Amino acid sequence: MKKTIHPDFYETIATCHCGGAFKIGSTEKEVRVDMCSSCHPVFTGKEHVLADKGRVDDFRKRYKHTEKLQAEKKQRDDRKAEIAELDTEQKTRKRQKKNIIGKTEVA
Repeated sequence: MKKTIHPDFYETIATCHCGGAFKIGSTEKEVRVDMCSSCHPVFTGKEHVLADKGRVDDFRKRYKHTEKLQAEKKQRDDRKAEIAELDTEQKTRKRQKKNIIGKTEVA
């Protein structure tokens, strides 16, 4: 292994926001984690509310306008489908008229 191209590897202590700490190997000297096995709901069986609870709400606020845009796009697409259906019906009627006219002339 070349010494100049690889980062230094440290045996460090990872600290959790709940106060738990454990040893890990890392290229960082200090590691902080949001959850550890002593506070994660999968391991504890309890629901745990993070301090980052507002992230989802912030995301929804930020992209709320896209719901309106999607609804408008759906309305436009529905209208286009209606117009296409009407056009198809009109073309069918024209073909039927031509067939009727053509048959009366021949007969």
